[in-house]
Amino acid sequence: MDAVIKVGGSLQANPTALKNLCRTLKEISNRHNLLIIPGGGSFVNLVRKLQIEYGLSDWVTHRMAISYMNIYGLLLHELIGASTLMDVLNKEVRGCSIFLPYRTLGCSPELEPTWEVTSDSIAAWVAAKIGCKKLLLVKMVDGILERGRLRRFISIRKLRKIEQSCVDPKLSQTLKHTGITCWVVNGRHPNRIKKILDGEKTVCTIISPKVSP
Repeated sequence: MDAVIKVGGSLQANPTALKNLCRTLKEISNRHNLLIIPGGGSFVNLVRKLQIEYGLSDWVTHRMAISYMNIYGLLLHELIGASTLMDVLNKEVRGCSIFLPYRTLGCSPELEPTWEVTSDSIAAWVAAKIGCKKLLLVKMVDGILERGRLRRFISIRKLRKIEQSCVDPKLSQTLKHTGITCWVVNGRHPNRIKKILDGEKTVCTIISPKVSP
């Protein structure tokens, strides 16, 4: 396994960008073994609305949100084309596989049923479970901003201290003690993903287990 890549649900709002990204992921998977984790996006926004309207419990809405990740995963499978669907974690991924998380995570006691645990933390949890040290969070932003400026590099410890809304509040806790390096990268520029996987520098934020200023 070369990398776990979470495709953020925010990309659903830009069909052109999402299609371009999926074409690039298909191309990359000819050289790298990838496990794709779907986000939630507009599907999960519906769950939030239903929770407010019906007073649903966090436990129920957490399971509903994870089930919608499955739906987004099916969309990504259709757009990427040459990909394999899997609903049980497997370290021996070849090419491009898409993880549909509900069967494994729908009732898992390891993930707190709160809106602070999103597909960011789920992707980190998956990477840790299969022993993959490279995690990419693909979003609609260039990376994590601090006081309006892009952080090219940030430690897990520093991430816990700054105010930001790019990644979920539990991500740093999930990454702690795993040794995983995480890249936050803009899905509208899929060539940046290629560069990261090829070990080249590009525009992004690197969340490192190492200490940084």
